[in-house]
Amino acid sequence: MACDNPAAARICFLVICALSSATICQCFSPPNAANHAFPSSRLARSTTLCVGTDIDGATRSEKSIVAALTKMETIMNPGFGSSSSSLDRFHKSILSAVEIKESSIPGAGMGLFARKKLKAGTITSLYPAHCIGIDGDDDDTGPRCVSLNDSDFQYFDDQSQQNNGANYLHYLIGNRNLMSSEITSYDGTLFIDVNPNRPVAPGWVSHYINDGSIVRTNDEDGVLDYYANTRRAKNCAHIPFGPSPMMATCTTKKVKKGAELFTTYGCSYWLEALLEAKAEDNGSSGEELCTEITEKINDEVRETAKDLLQCVQRVGVTYEGEADALKDIFGKV
Repeated sequence: MACDNPAAARICFLVICALSSATICQCFSPPNAANHAFPSSRLARSTTLCVGTDIDGATRSEKSIVAALTKMETIMNPGFGSSSSSLDRFHKSILSAVEIKESSIPGAGMGLFARKKLKAGTITSLYPAHCIGIDGDDDDTGPRCVSLNDSDFQYFDDQSQQNNGANYLHYLIGNRNLMSSEITSYDGTLFIDVNPNRPVAPGWVSHYINDGSIVRTNDEDGVLDYYANTRRAKNCAHIPFGPSPMMATCTTKKVKKGAELFTTYGCSYWLEALLEAKAEDNGSSGEELCTEITEKINDEVRETAKDLLQCVQRVGVTYEGEADALKDIFGKV
């Protein structure tokens, strides 16, 4: 399948995989990609809204997003687990699981490391959300991003205007509704993003996890090499957990004490970074440089989907009580 529109392809690729009879859309932006400028041609045209102080002027959909963000702010508070014994134990377990240190990948910034031995299927951390947006198919308007306060608005707006890296943007996966069914009527994909200027919320550190590899050449061999290398390094995955837009990180294999956590963010980010660089060097639009997505590449995408599905299924059993407690608290906030 040829990529007809690299700008629209941006950082996402589709994973065809059933998750509760839904299609998983695996769309990620690798965190901390310090040496790889984020190809934000569409994000540069995004609309960043701060409606937390002007809720009366917001649309119904924006109000739903504000409600979800408000609940997330409460849950991201360090004391959120005190209202439930199961959540208190869960919060303590993720605090003891990982720590932030300089990544073992040169130039990648900070990374997340195991503080102790971790079994496969262990939730190590949660993914923060400082804005929620919808990335639609309209190239003229681009993604629509909503934040709650002035500092978050300023950060996301600056990133949009300056074409700087949205290095923590994470598209949501699965079939969970966000607060109300009206959000699902949007022709686009929901995403969350992180303002790295905020203080770190204990336990909410999944955005520090790096990809264990990159795509080095704009061809099938380069993509297949990427998947081979990232698969070897990968020991965790970001998955939906609890109420939307919550995401958790689950180990996919045993992790030794002191080892860095790595996941697979997908080839599209790295491919577009290469396309953008080549387009600038050659003075072209980038469309003629687009990499063909072959059946071998699709096979790798399907393998990645299987990892996600296995994590979701395992966590659904092991952490069923914690997920239910989070949904209960989320509904009461």
